[in-house]
Amino acid sequence: MSFKFTYFTLLLLFLSMNELAAQVNLQSSNLPIIVINTNYSIVDEPKRPATMGIIYNDNNQRNQITDPFNHYNGDIGIEWRGQSSQWFFDKRSYGIETRNQAEEALNVSLLGLPEENDWILYAPFSDKTMMRNVLIYQLSNEAGQYASRTRYCELVLNGDYKGVFVLMEKIKRDKNRLDIAKLKPEETTGEDLTGGYIVRLDKYDVYDQNIWASTFSDPNIRMEYQVVYPRPKNLQTAQFDYIKQFIYDFETALTSEAYKDPLEGYRKYIDVESFVDFLLLNELGRNPDAYRISTYFYKENDRDGGKLKMGPIWDFNIAMGNADFCMAGGHQNWILNYNQTCPDDFWLIGYWWDRLLTDEYFLNKVAARWAELRQTAFKLTNIYSIIDEKAQLLQEAQERNFDRWDILNSYVWPNPHIGGSYSSEVKYLKDWFSNRVRWMDENIELIGGQVKGKYSSANAKIYPNPMGEELYIEFQQEVQGIDLQFNMYNSLGQLVVTSQLEPSYGVKSKFRIPRTTVRSLSSGIYFYNLVINKEIALKGKLLKE
Repeated sequence: MSFKFTYFTLLLLFLSMNELAAQVNLQSSNLPIIVINTNYSIVDEPKRPATMGIIYNDNNQRNQITDPFNHYNGDIGIEWRGQSSQWFFDKRSYGIETRNQAEEALNVSLLGLPEENDWILYAPFSDKTMMRNVLIYQLSNEAGQYASRTRYCELVLNGDYKGVFVLMEKIKRDKNRLDIAKLKPEETTGEDLTGGYIVRLDKYDVYDQNIWASTFSDPNIRMEYQVVYPRPKNLQTAQFDYIKQFIYDFETALTSEAYKDPLEGYRKYIDVESFVDFLLLNELGRNPDAYRISTYFYKENDRDGGKLKMGPIWDFNIAMGNADFCMAGGHQNWILNYNQTCPDDFWLIGYWWDRLLTDEYFLNKVAARWAELRQTAFKLTNIYSIIDEKAQLLQEAQERNFDRWDILNSYVWPNPHIGGSYSSEVKYLKDWFSNRVRWMDENIELIGGQVKGKYSSANAKIYPNPMGEELYIEFQQEVQGIDLQFNMYNSLGQLVVTSQLEPSYGVKSKFRIPRTTVRSLSSGIYFYNLVINKEIALKGKLLKE
């Protein structure tokens, strides 16, 4: 999150939030109830000893606060979690480690999620729908890219009702989370050394270790990477050096003249599909933190492919129209253009994405994948269905939450919309998605920008669309003495047509794609670009009937 504040502003925010808090007596809920007690002051670091009990009755039975702890009843470690949210909001998120009586990590299943010991109790606050993270993580999983699984609950801490929380999985290497090879401290040579690794690009604090800066980044743009797996106490020098060198080699290929080469360019190092999905999920949610902070990527062991993959996605609470800075609240434009919209931000987007989007192969992968996901996970009916399902699930508990935190009629940083009611917040989110998806449908083929010049899209048209057996390109003026090439890609991003254009019927402004070529195409969606004198001048989408 990006923000600027003074100590005085922070004090006013703290006081105003306290005025908006009230005591609520929780008796029962349709959601699981989590009760935590501790004799220690909770701090940012380290985790303090506590006990946790969970009331979770199956078969849609109500959960009574007087019921026994029937799902978990044991020791935990607890700490604050988050950066700006710790200071902006009284309703804080917590990091939880389930433990045995010896205070050792204990793997358990919580609320039906796979066994682990590291958990997050996320406190939705500025997101008054309380579902932005839950929604986008579900969409990511439906698209085939792992994101943290989530469960709603209500929290009571030391007898104080804290409201609606989201139990979620911490990003972690695990067969049931980020399923990459385990890298042991003794594995410092050969194939074992090649992975897996988890790296992030983020804001860092005094506790963070194993950070290095990109060699290729603009000096005015911070691109600092941190190894988060293996953990600092286990990461060996040889392992740290290996992942630094691998990312250096990737960046060398990405910045080279041969970066488009499928064997020696950037594709040698990355899983393109994961980069495409990461981009589309962040652009769908119009996440103002995207690509620059809260950004994770990981490297597989060579025996599993050895590629660098983007994700999992993380931290969308101020996305989806929920930020009032740097034009982030609207539904138009690309978050990829953040540097132009908000050039004075301390954290800007690094060069990776601009460079990738100058490659026609990557561009067409993005457009094709968008078309595919619009028929599945990203269908508006599917998005609406998830929103409605979560709103129905929260209908009872949200009333208690907003009794505890009376903010529905108040500005909470960085809200661009103050709805005054929970239903209004949900409607705003659905309306925002309707506008966002429509805008992306209309602009996805232009995500990499367009060459502007004498023969730009304003001066040429391609028709008919849908195409049958004929396909023409016509300019508004005569075209002479230039090199014209027309390329078409199928929905998988594969090049299926490349044609040097010659004038049609002696008309110097009209060109025809060979009829036999058009006839050979099967029905479906295609993406094209028109290359004039080695530069892309026009891009778009065609339908073959």
